[in-house]
This record gives sequence, C-alpha cells and structure tokens, in this order.
Amino acid sequence: MSTTNDILNKSLVGRQLSAVTFVMDYFQFHFDDSRLTVYSLPIATTGEPIISNFRDRLCAFIGRDVTFAEEVLDIALNIDFGTFGRITIPLDEESRVTVEVAELSQAGTSVLMW
Repeated sequence: MSTTNDILNKSLVGRQLSAVTFVMDYFQFHFDDSRLTVYSLPIATTGEPIISNFRDRLCAFIGRDVTFAEEVLDIALNIDFGTFGRITIPLDEESRVTVEVAELSQAGTSVLMW
C-alpha cells in the first residue's frame, strides 16, 4: 500500500510547475498532468533575491522542476524545487479557511485530499 508521501512524490517529483492559477478564494498549481488545488494561503520561500510581491514569488516557481514533496502530518505539505526554493501549504487548524486544505488530482480524478 502506498503512503501519502509515496503518492505525492510519484505525482510531483520530476514534474515542472507549468502554471499557477489565482482564483477568488483558492489557488491551483499545475504540474504537467497533476493539479494541486489549495484553499489556504501557501508560503513561497526562495533562495533568490527578495521577491516582495506574493504573486510574483509564487509565479517565480513556474518552469521549475519538483525535486521532493512531503506531508508533515497536521503541519504542512512541502514541495521542494531544489536549491531554488519551497512552496509550503500549511495544514494546521489555524491556517484552515475551509474543511479541506488541498486536493491533488490527476487527469481530473482526485488522488489525495487534506
């Protein structure tokens, strides 16, 4: 049986972030045939010079390949892009704005839900 981290890595590692979609009350991160929909505020950390604008910081990851992905239970989803940086989706209760925090889907089918 696959663990959440196995599924995350199989779905995202080696894939390029091809788009970031900003919708009224959620975000979508597109990785080739996988999509991560996020309902809480993601945190983008880069090793680049300071990118002060939130949108620009997230969009700076477009075209970068995922090198590692993990769920830290009830704390965060971490998506690493090598030395460039990391996108973190908080999973803690205080960060939640809805019951679901995120959904990973492939080819229109839900694979994981947090």
